[in-house]
Amino acid sequence: MLVLAALLAATPVEETGHVEEREFLNISVEVPAGWKAIRHPSAISLHPEPWLASIDLGYYEPHNDCQYSDWTAWTRRKLRRLAQGATIRRRRSLVVDGHRALQLEWVEGGQPWRTIVETWIARPEPEAPKTGEVFVVLLDGADGPSRAAYARVLASLRFLR
Repeated sequence: MLVLAALLAATPVEETGHVEEREFLNISVEVPAGWKAIRHPSAISLHPEPWLASIDLGYYEPHNDCQYSDWTAWTRRKLRRLAQGATIRRRRSLVVDGHRALQLEWVEGGQPWRTIVETWIARPEPEAPKTGEVFVVLLDGADGPSRAAYARVLASLRFLR
């Protein structure tokens, strides 16, 4: 297994194996077999060869919108906003690396063939556990093989702080 622990560069870098990012995201994640990681300044994108889907990992954008003072209120507000332009097919609560999370499957109003699976993960502040930031893992192109890769990525995701 290839273990990488380099800081993010300004230009994207492709990698395979296991990715650790300690500068901004503070995560460790497995890159599924046959997929590559592209490291950006504030996110990591994973994609298979050929590029039929992508899994993006990062904090909710815009970054100032990723902060919450009440997880339940934050998710309700975001769900209402998402429902204005998309159809939410499924949603479920889960736990990712010990953190509360909400997973959604949705399609955009004008593109019903393009399924998105998005997981919002609560990252509470140690000093104030009711407040924190939201980390997102998003799958664009949710067909069978991509979903299995997405599940492996979520299962391997570790927050390093």
